Formats: sequence, C-alpha cells, structure tokens
Amino acid sequence: MTYLQVYLMPGVMYFLLAQLTVLLTAPPGEPSIIWPPAGFAIVILMLLGKPALPSLFAGMLAHQLYFWFVGAPETVLHLKFILGGVISVGVMLQAMIAVRLINRYVGPDDPLIDDRAILRFLLIVGPSVRWWPVPRRSSALQFSKPCRLLSWELCG
Repeated sequence: MTYLQVYLMPGVMYFLLAQLTVLLTAPPGEPSIIWPPAGFAIVILMLLGKPALPSLFAGMLAHQLYFWFVGAPETVLHLKFILGGVISVGVMLQAMIAVRLINRYVGPDDPLIDDRAILRFLLIVGPSVRWWPVPRRSSALQFSKPCRLLSWELCG
C-alpha cells in the first residue's frame, strides 16, 4: 500500500463524506438520523488496520472543527478545540470497538456467506454506527436541555 492510500485518503474521504451527509440532512446542519461516515470508518479500519487511525482521526477532527468554526462561531475558541477533540476521540473509539467486536464474534476474514455470521455482523455494526456516541454537535453540549446530553431523539 502506498503512503497516500493509508495516511491521506481515509481522512480526506471521511471529511468529504461527513460534509456530504450534513448537506443531505433536512434541514441542512441538523443531526442526521444515519451517519454513513461511521460505517466508512469501520470499513477502513477493517481493511487497513491501525495505520489508518491517524488519518481517520484527522478527518474526524477536521469535520468537527469545521463545524465549530463555521456553524457555531459564538462558541468560545478553546471550547471549539476541546469539543471537536472529545467528539472525534469518541467517534474513533466507536469504530475501534466495532472492529474489535466484529473480529471477535464474526471473524476478521469471514466472507459473510453464513446466515449466522451475517446476523452477528448486523447485530454488531447496526447499533455501533447508530446508537453509540452521536458524532453530531447538537448532542455535544446543550445544557439548556439535559436530555439532549444522551441523544437528541429523546427530547422529541
């Protein structure tokens, strides 16, 4: 594998996919019901392994900082970096845990032809990209509505 494939492209692709996902939400900028970049991060970690971690983290951080600087200019400067970093670490841990669970319960080289393997894969990946830490800033810090600290869907 080339340097470009492992250390640059995953982060750039994550950032672009995250920006596209935000643009496709209705209305734009609101939390997304699905977050395709989470699945992308899992796939990249399964294919490239640990060498792709810095690139993915850079893409995640770039996306978060882009929002905090463009979408929430009223936020204090140091808080933008803290929130962007913490959310990016959470998203990275989400992908790493999902890959560990897949490798343990499905197998790293399973072609997913067996019904039981497919079911185990879906039971791991589905919740991991949907219900674990929400990578959107709307759930990060909204102290005026404490229920939003867990998930934006709980408030209705």
